[in-house]
Amino acid sequence: MSRLGSPQAGSRRVAIAKPKNDIYVALLGIALGAVIIACILLAMEMSNYEWTVNPKISLAPPPVAPLDQTVALASESMTSDHGGYPSVDFVTG
Repeated sequence: MSRLGSPQAGSRRVAIAKPKNDIYVALLGIALGAVIIACILLAMEMSNYEWTVNPKISLAPPPVAPLDQTVALASESMTSDHGGYPSVDFVTG
């Protein structure tokens, strides 16, 4: 039994051609270049802010309507004359 890569007398070698670069390799190069440029631009932008991030948003949850008001609005739409579906008014002009 022979191992791969061990030369033997009388063994045949098969030449395998290297794969050629195609359009997909070019697109990978373009994408890599775009990511590198984006990282450089981000570093330049962050240097203007001395590499600190101060979010201007509050972390409080959004205001929610009281439950009784929500139930009242839902019951009004379910008791309409349209079989429980909300009414749609079309404006004709």
